[in-house]
Amino acid sequence: MLILYPMTPLFLKLYHATEQGIPLIRMGLTIGVIGLPLLWCDSYLPAMTMRVAGDGVYTGAVAVIALAVSRCVIGYVLTIPLGLGIHGVWIALLIEWLLRAAALHARFRGNKWLHLA
Repeated sequence: MLILYPMTPLFLKLYHATEQGIPLIRMGLTIGVIGLPLLWCDSYLPAMTMRVAGDGVYTGAVAVIALAVSRCVIGYVLTIPLGLGIHGVWIALLIEWLLRAAALHARFRGNKWLHLA
């Protein structure tokens, strides 16, 4: 990300982004670049570890609930009623990763998942 983000102007030219779209794309990338290294690993790596250990039901339920609550409900609220547009979708994605990470870390700290396999 640190290497590709500074190359954004080149990519925007390569894909012929319109003048109206450039600020939207830049802000979306900025939100993603900030959130990805901070939240993504904490929301997916524990899930993968627990799935391998046999705790797929819990991790699957967390994934579906986090998706439904954040991307669908919070995404809708941020996007349409609050008027954030596409940026609301990106923010909802970060909130999903945060919710997922919190739920998975709570389960991971316990040792119930260790005895399921």
